[in-house]
Amino acid sequence: MADSQINTTDTVTGATAPIATQLIGGKHYPSRTSVDSTGALVDPATAAKQDAQSAILTAIAGYTDGIEALLATISGKDFATQTTLAALLAKVIAAPATEATAAAILAALAVVPVRGNDGIVTCSVDITRPADIIQYAIGDALSDSTSAPTAGGFTFANAVRAAGKSCILTDIIIASSSSAATALQGEIYIFDTAVTAVNDNTAFGVTDAEIKTLVAKVPFIMAVGANNNHVHLQNLGIGLTTVGNRDFRFLVKVLNTYTPISGEVLTVRAKFAPVD
Repeated sequence: MADSQINTTDTVTGATAPIATQLIGGKHYPSRTSVDSTGALVDPATAAKQDAQSAILTAIAGYTDGIEALLATISGKDFATQTTLAALLAKVIAAPATEATAAAILAALAVVPVRGNDGIVTCSVDITRPADIIQYAIGDALSDSTSAPTAGGFTFANAVRAAGKSCILTDIIIASSSSAATALQGEIYIFDTAVTAVNDNTAFGVTDAEIKTLVAKVPFIMAVGANNNHVHLQNLGIGLTTVGNRDFRFLVKVLNTYTPISGEVLTVRAKFAPVD
């Protein structure tokens, strides 16, 4: 094989144009040329270049063999074993899916106030008094324990939209599980800060510092019902502002000589209309 050329005529310009050829067996064959990274014409058909290309192809074939081996390994794995699925499930759900955690979440949701379309929030609190029928004297506290009442007082939780915001206390519904002929009379003391809880059936009292956090005092006289006593205190229109959080605290003071039933439940439902 030898390098040579033949001349031909450009059909457009009519000029003579040489074409590089290879003379093989007495016949001219066009040379196969390519361009290197500098743009220069190169002839890839040398033995050295063919050896280099062969080496590259061999390397590529080696990578292909490796990929095929990896795919074969993956194909042979069983990722759906019970052990593997159990491990994945444990990582996905972890602790939040335990029964105890689910119960805690439900308990937390239970105290979230109900907010209507008009923005009014209804906060409902149940006070379950001790399992006794000891008569209250005028001026006693009504609470949920004679020794360890709810710390900080009872809570109207999330009564406003954000900490430090204000609202209007529009009305309160107070209901008792008792239908005693002599219904409970009392006062709801509302504070903007946690206070010292008072034991049930002991003299009601707060400190000088705590009375400075009082934001409302609402008297009530319950009406006697067939199955339960209750009262609806309407048109209160009392402006309130929270301090440091979204909550208000409250205590209950008895204002008559009242004989409860054992484990009596006093429900206090307060409605708050947002101001800001």
